[in-house]
Amino acid sequence: MKKFIYPTSEQRMQILKDNDAPFDRRIREKECAARTGLSRSRRWQLEREDAFPKRTAMG
Repeated sequence: MKKFIYPTSEQRMQILKDNDAPFDRRIREKECAARTGLSRSRRWQLEREDAFPKRTAMG
């Protein structure tokens, strides 16, 4: 599995533009599952393999 590499600022802005997103934001588990098609446990496995972005604690 390929290691996840965070996008540069320019790449990030292009991704937002391509997805009609006005700004970068955090998303909840349910939305992440809908967008990626991956289950919570599979995303957790990929995080451990550095193949998916790490979760961020909120609050």
